[in-house]
Amino acid sequence: MRLKTTFFICAYLIFFLLSGCSKPPTITKTSNSDLKPGNPPYQKKYNHTNKNFVKSLSKGTCTIKPLYEYKVLARVVAKKNYHSGWQGEVAPCDLALAWEKLAKPEYHNCVSFSQRNRWYYFRLKSGAPFDLDFVYKRSSNNHIIPHNENILRALKKIRKNDMVYIQGYLVRADGTWGNGTRWWNSSTSRDDRGDGSCEVIYATSIQIGKNIYK
Repeated sequence: MRLKTTFFICAYLIFFLLSGCSKPPTITKTSNSDLKPGNPPYQKKYNHTNKNFVKSLSKGTCTIKPLYEYKVLARVVAKKNYHSGWQGEVAPCDLALAWEKLAKPEYHNCVSFSQRNRWYYFRLKSGAPFDLDFVYKRSSNNHIIPHNENILRALKKIRKNDMVYIQGYLVRADGTWGNGTRWWNSSTSRDDRGDGSCEVIYATSIQIGKNIYK
């Protein structure tokens, strides 16, 4: 009996550690309705040139300059976490997002998404009722910079197929890492492709389902 009890305690501890023992995010407020696929991302030129954000890193710093106000309501079609290096500390999570018709449940099995090395990839499945251009214009890979610890914990809570509403800024990030300098510049168009086409989002609010985190 003691052996079996010890086994279950150890198994529980392993599960607890693997599932993440960090504090859950605090819900700032609750919406009256669930999120549903709707409009494409919204962006507006940001005119306050003196408002930058600064992050301290283990081997340097990062200054984050807002370029555009940005809002995106989308379905998470893939998620990838990063932990090391300048980019990993600045933006510890990438979300591949799909919006408008591509976010609707009936299209879930028409295209597959994956991520690696800060890129996202997709492949149309046989019989898909749209072409690659349709997917390019309604999806993107997004490097998410959390505004605070609560936003970071909310990012960890996000799962594939969640509907999310992210508000914040498209940004340029400049900084140092060891003896070198680093930079990261967001795309500001939904029509570009290839290197530099990912959005770098400084997230100040994230809604998952009905719960809003700030």
